[in-house]
Amino acid sequence: KTTFVSKMPTVRVETNLAPAYFPDNFMPMFIIAVAELLGKDKKVMKYVFHTNVDMTIGPDNVDHENGDFFWADISAFTVFSDPDFCYDLMPKIFSHLTDNSNLKESDIYITLNDIKPHHVGRNGVAIPPRSKPLTSPSPASSLSSLLTVLLMLGLTFFLFSI
Repeated sequence: KTTFVSKMPTVRVETNLAPAYFPDNFMPMFIIAVAELLGKDKKVMKYVFHTNVDMTIGPDNVDHENGDFFWADISAFTVFSDPDFCYDLMPKIFSHLTDNSNLKESDIYITLNDIKPHHVGRNGVAIPPRSKPLTSPSPASSLSSLLTVLLMLGLTFFLFSI
């Protein structure tokens, strides 16, 4: 059986700006920031950085006519399903980009893609589902499970003592 090691998340950046516009190590630092914001291991992050791209929003280039355009497309396995998480995350990404480059908020466009493992192919097949949950049980769910077990034991003891 083939063993899979997920190389997610992925950050794809396309921009009409030249590489010289960005500071040294811009993309490695960006993916480290994204990894920290997503709670992911920076060692599994990957990126694609396309510069000098002919790109626009709309056929008339209204938003970025003669201007800078930076599109960060971030994909990860089942990370972005919670809208509140995304609303909290977006300003942090914008802040990192504007604090660590000459980009302005109006230059930046960000998309978040919540994908499932079977949407990604590697080594000739789709990545199989995880055998374990993505997160460990919360203390509240562990307490709930413990209370359920204690309740069942108590009920069993009560029934056998009648």
